[in-house]
Amino acid sequence: MDSNQMAMDIDLPSLAAIPGAWGDVPDQPLWAKVDQIIRSTGQNTAFRETFVNDIWPRLRSEYEVMVEFFRDYCRERLRQMGIHCEVHGRAKVQESVKKSLQRREDHLWRNEQKRYSSLHDIFDDIHDLAGIRIVLTYPGDLNRAISFIKQGFQTIGRETIFGPNRDVGKFWKPWFGTYETRNYRVKLTGEDGALCRFSDVLFEIQLTTFSNDLYNKLAHPFLYKGSAGPLTRQEEIVIDMSRGISHLYGLCLVYFQGKGDSTSGQVVHDELRRLAEGLEGSTPIVASKPVVEPGEQIRCEELFEAFESPPEECRSIAGLKSGWTRNLMRFGSPNSFPIQRTKMSLRLAGN
Repeated sequence: MDSNQMAMDIDLPSLAAIPGAWGDVPDQPLWAKVDQIIRSTGQNTAFRETFVNDIWPRLRSEYEVMVEFFRDYCRERLRQMGIHCEVHGRAKVQESVKKSLQRREDHLWRNEQKRYSSLHDIFDDIHDLAGIRIVLTYPGDLNRAISFIKQGFQTIGRETIFGPNRDVGKFWKPWFGTYETRNYRVKLTGEDGALCRFSDVLFEIQLTTFSNDLYNKLAHPFLYKGSAGPLTRQEEIVIDMSRGISHLYGLCLVYFQGKGDSTSGQVVHDELRRLAEGLEGSTPIVASKPVVEPGEQIRCEELFEAFESPPEECRSIAGLKSGWTRNLMRFGSPNSFPIQRTKMSLRLAGN
């Protein structure tokens, strides 16, 4: 579903209710300081190097203060809305800025045969010098969190959605999906008090869930950043397994969120279906009725047929078929079995 359709009108608390969000208006807003530093810097052609080595070291402490203010601002407003979450923030370190600008300028050159022509180009392009990450405990709060961002900030451009079906490894296609997040480029406008110091300064808000954040603690450094060098197929599988484990832990949280509530079973069912649809499109997570009821008979042919499908495509019970069939074949040809598969029937035990 389009996030624009999911967004809803919400009643945001006033900024005056946010602890630490008031105070004297500073003499110089951050955007004015940025502009002053740009004007005072000689306009040479090495814009990227000038930004990394001269401008960013002079501005990073200001951005760190901004991150601290916005982290508390988001945390308190979301708390007042009854949304369970963690809110983290960071200002990029110098080495990270250097790598990011190199990657962005290379992309600009490949696609448009252009390079940065001014320091303003850099400020307009690199939107995550400061970043806030909102980690929702319960995926069911996603719509309200989206509405908070869209109503509480001026969003610049469209949201960037990283879905679960991306190819991120070299040897293994994930069974359990990849890291999911929604990223927003935003500015704050029209606020009074201490936060007005940071109005009109671009920063990023990432919106994700606890299960995604848990998985990303392993996947981000090793799979996405390659901090330990190339991974083997087996290592990519282990990281994929951690994704499945994080899904299960997230589902445990959802279960106990509704503990004692008559709707708790539906909450868990809805979350299971959401998870399945995220991994397999519109494929339901469970069939409407079992293929074979307890106590009924199933022929060996049907049993073997149930084990036939490429294991690389395993995203459900059906996906395990082929791998299991090959494992059975290792113990001998089915034709050598002392029973006739076409006539033999197995009785499924009842409850």
